[in-house]
Amino acid sequence: MEATRIADFTAWPLHDNNDRIDFGNSDVEVSTTHFKGIHEHTDVMIDDVLTEWEIMKFNLMESKLKQANTNMNHILLVTFRFLFIY
Repeated sequence: MEATRIADFTAWPLHDNNDRIDFGNSDVEVSTTHFKGIHEHTDVMIDDVLTEWEIMKFNLMESKLKQANTNMNHILLVTFRFLFIY
């Protein structure tokens, strides 16, 4: 359950660069391990999930910093579903 914190933008560190680098990585690893059985029966490239997360996280954080008033939760939810469900 704790790994779902990455879906809450209020939990994202926007100003501390050290926290931004590692944010959510362990949560993605926990989720990937938890859903490994499902991923094995889909086209999910398990070895690429963390890299894809880091790319998405960087882009979302940069966008969030530039557009602080934009509601990005929908984008994250769609991307989260893509990474872990499809």
